[in-house]
Amino acid sequence: GGSSLNDAVIQCIKTMGTQADSGVHVNEITSQVSQQGFSASDIKNAINNLSNEGHIYSTIDEDNYQYAE
Repeated sequence: GGSSLNDAVIQCIKTMGTQADSGVHVNEITSQVSQQGFSASDIKNAINNLSNEGHIYSTIDEDNYQYAE
């Protein structure tokens, strides 16, 4: 946590993840969050960091993520 990018990624996954058990695809996260001015590579790094820290987890594959309650 702490960064606005991490917050944006988490918010995106929280919001869109409610619509599917399989979570949100990385490309969907990137397209949503990049509208807030973040680069795709920064977003992918944030997703990796959040996953490593246990805030989000991959579901059906390594490209779909769900928020860890």
